[in-house]
Amino acid sequence: MEKENDFELTNEELKRFIKTQRKIYCLEEYYSLRRQLLNEVIKIIDLLQQLKLTISNHKKIKKVINKYAKQYKNEKDVKNLFIKLNRQEKMLGCNYIASVMNFMELVYNILNTEYFEKDLTSMEEWYSFEFDDMILVNDVIKNLLNFDTQNLTEQDVLKSLNYAIEKYIDCINNDTNYIDTFDSSFPFVRIDKVEQEEDNE
Repeated sequence: MEKENDFELTNEELKRFIKTQRKIYCLEEYYSLRRQLLNEVIKIIDLLQQLKLTISNHKKIKKVINKYAKQYKNEKDVKNLFIKLNRQEKMLGCNYIASVMNFMELVYNILNTEYFEKDLTSMEEWYSFEFDDMILVNDVIKNLLNFDTQNLTEQDVLKSLNYAIEKYIDCINNDTNYIDTFDSSFPFVRIDKVEQEEDNE
């Protein structure tokens, strides 16, 4: 039986192979992060729309009870219904905040890589981003709120993120309070510094 020949690589071939493998890994990571960005935004928008619809429906229910059944307002069953409605609103609100915080963490990690330099050209205008700066994702959400999540694309999210970074940097350069650029009705998620300090302890 013939002895199999060992497969040997020259140093140059090995370097080329390693370089190719790194490129493949970077591309896989890049497209994976793009997909994660889109999925997070879809989840947030769907949650926010569900929250708005729930609040609107609850207001209608309370209005109907006040108009046609006010005498039963203090009945135990009606009180329990209101308690359930409030709990439902609170749960959706907490889920929304948690999803936005997850989105902030994802964007923070992305901005600390070199994968998105071509997509996020506005990053060139700033030195580096801290986690506190991730409140800028509120603009991404605001800009994409009216999109149908079924038709939302990765490119839409990247364009919106690029715009959000640009606007945030402009606010810093012009000494403008970023939060003041939002309407009071928008559910702006800010970073609680007290929680951050507790996490660091």
